[in-house]
This record gives sequence, structure tokens and C-alpha cells, in this order.
Amino acid sequence: MSRALSSGGIDPDITATFDEYHSRVVESLNRYQILEQQNVELKSETETLKKDISIIQRLVAERDQQIEVLAKSVLVISNVISEKVDAVRSGVEMQKKAIQTQYDLDVAISSKRALERDLLLQKAENERLRNTNCQLQRERQHSNSKYFN
Repeated sequence: MSRALSSGGIDPDITATFDEYHSRVVESLNRYQILEQQNVELKSETETLKKDISIIQRLVAERDQQIEVLAKSVLVISNVISEKVDAVRSGVEMQKKAIQTQYDLDVAISSKRALERDLLLQKAENERLRNTNCQLQRERQHSNSKYFN
């Protein structure tokens, strides 16, 4: 600094240093302005993203409600299906019982027919025996009447 004052001019080293500092300051200011612009853009993008996130959260909440309603519907449908399956099982059981009852009825009808046939045979046999008995009684009476006469 003393050289600059003694010669009456500015020391070229000082000028070079000042220019270098000035260039650095300008460069830093330019970077700062770029960063400031990027910061503004990022803030704007952040706000947009926050709005998007809010919309997505609202949509997710609505979807959760829809899923809950659907889950309840599925549960109701599942219960109805279970009732229907139980009814079908009950129907199958009733059908099995009906088949067994029909079989028992067919057996009873066959037994009745066999008994009716046996009854007719017994009646015929009784009639034959009555006729035979009557014939024998007549023959005996006839024989007795010959013997006593």
C-alpha cells in the first residue's frame, strides 16, 4: 500500500487482487441469484407437491371408506352364501330322508301286498277246509244215519 501512495498511482497487484475479488463477488452473486431462483422454484414445486399429497390423502381416505363398505358387503354376501349352503345341505338331508321314507313305504307296500296275498290264500284255504269239513260232516251224518237206521 505504501507503493501505491508514494508513486501516486494504484498498485497493479492491488488492482489484480481487487478485480479477482470483484469477479468472485459477481460470480457468487450470480450463483446466489441462481440459487435464489431455484429456491423459489423449489418452494413452488413443494407447494404443488403438498397440494398433490393432500389430494392423494383425500382420495386414499375415500378409497378406504369404499373398501370398508365393500368389505361389509362381502361379509353380508358371505353370510348369505353360508345360509344358502346350509339350506342346500338341509335340503340334501331332507332329500335323503325322503328317499329313505320312499324306500320304507315301498317295502311296506310290498309287505302289505304279500300279506294280502297270504290272506287271500288263507281265506281260500279256510274255504276249502270249510267245504271239506262240510263234506265230511255230511258224509258222517250220512254214515251215521245209515248206521242208526
